[in-house]
Amino acid sequence: MRTFVSLVFLSFITFCMTGCRSSVQLPENTVELMAYYQENGKAFFGSPLSGAFLVAKNDRVLYRKGIGDTSPESRTPITPDTRFYIGSLSKQFTACLVLLLAQENKLDLHKPISAYLPNYPKEKGDKITVHQLLSHTSGIPHYRELVKFGYTAETFFTKPIAIDDYVRLIGKLDLKFTPGAQFYYSSFGYILLGAIIERVTQERYQTVLKDKIATPLSLENTGYSPGFLTAHVAADKKFAGGWFGKNAFEEIPERDLSTAFSAGGLYSSLNDLFKWAQAIRHKRILDPEHHALFLTPVRRGYSYGLFKNPEALLRKNHNVQLYFHGGAIMGYRSALALYEDGTTIVLLCNTLPMQNRTSLITQLHLSASGETRPVKHFIHPSLRNLPHFYEEGGLDGFDQYHAKLSEVAGYSIYPSSSTMRKVIEMHLGKKRFRPAIKTYVQHYVSVHPALPEELINTMGYAFLKKGEPGQAIALFEENISRYPNSPNVYDSLGEALEKIGEKEKAKINYAKALALAHAQNDLNAALYQKNLERVTD
Repeated sequence: MRTFVSLVFLSFITFCMTGCRSSVQLPENTVELMAYYQENGKAFFGSPLSGAFLVAKNDRVLYRKGIGDTSPESRTPITPDTRFYIGSLSKQFTACLVLLLAQENKLDLHKPISAYLPNYPKEKGDKITVHQLLSHTSGIPHYRELVKFGYTAETFFTKPIAIDDYVRLIGKLDLKFTPGAQFYYSSFGYILLGAIIERVTQERYQTVLKDKIATPLSLENTGYSPGFLTAHVAADKKFAGGWFGKNAFEEIPERDLSTAFSAGGLYSSLNDLFKWAQAIRHKRILDPEHHALFLTPVRRGYSYGLFKNPEALLRKNHNVQLYFHGGAIMGYRSALALYEDGTTIVLLCNTLPMQNRTSLITQLHLSASGETRPVKHFIHPSLRNLPHFYEEGGLDGFDQYHAKLSEVAGYSIYPSSSTMRKVIEMHLGKKRFRPAIKTYVQHYVSVHPALPEELINTMGYAFLKKGEPGQAIALFEENISRYPNSPNVYDSLGEALEKIGEKEKAKINYAKALALAHAQNDLNAALYQKNLERVTD
């Protein structure tokens, strides 16, 4: 058995090295680079490269090509006019439609949505503006909240839903925060925008999209249909690779597109998306005032349907400024990147898993200027171990990295929860570093008033796990002061108090978590109930 395991392990290491290609000198030329990715697709992306791809620089197309077939059975080549479902790239089209209606004085971006949506609860609708829906600052949650009403992906996404029923369903969900206070990505907000478009125009969304955007811009393969199209559409599929020769395509369950609607249900083609990108670049859609609104970030770099300087791409290359959005629906993956240096990149893929898209986009951007290596003006201290972490800057370097990245981005970028947990646990693993990490975290929380609830909670649990309940309790209490309507923060504090034997105080916090969970139809209510019963017994 040892020999077998060793061989498998060696194969795994070889695969990882092949997949990462860290030592490979990639081609500078865009055409050669795409040929290289096509040849090595399974190593880079976990599946053969399949889709339609475009790279342009200053309006000149450097690469435009379909790769692969529309389906494994058809042998029909993908072309730049093949249709793909584009997922959340749909949001920028919806945002533009709303702005066009505002430009025509048919709606007011700063009016409450209750003025346009009689099926949405008025008490909540009076607090939310159209602008907040567009910028993901409304507090309306995302799809995962549907589980509170007993839905699963199978029971919700596979059945048609009328827009009026959809609005009523979204109206049942509690807001995650006071509208305008935070950023929270919500497809439901963009579903409501589609409903507003239909209410204001008294037309179906797909008709408004055709009349105001597709026809004026000659987008012949762009639109929305509640039913799944079959003509001129690339079929989506999943590639199942394996150690022992399992290389096969698997079908992916179709989603009823009425459940994606104006937030993610559109289809388009490579040529159409390039026309769309050019229309944005050259201000062919909106008047100057509304074009500026379209591209002005509100929170977390998000404007209306586009991110400015998304964190994932900035971490790959600090020397960039761009507008970007990605999309994912069923087995389709898409991306549109508009760099300020004139580079435009469009990706439309129909085969999963399609990993490493940010690396692909980064290298394609570099190739447009004849380069291969991204620019990194500063480094993230190593997380391998504490000596390496301090060799590369330590806690000061950790702060400086995120401060500089935030400066480049134009909005605050915080460490991920997993990264912060690793940094804390590395320090707590060495007794002499414990005081330093306690002081650091206390200061870090105090100077960042907008830290996400999840990040603070993660820090608390890192201390709790490593035998520092006092520090954990202080963090959980701080989280409660910032997010007093979250059941989870009270449950976390209850857990820490229980661990140090403060059962009565733990009981109070578990009871608070349970009461909030019941009021919000939170699925974790059963867990909070169990915790409360444990300390009560």
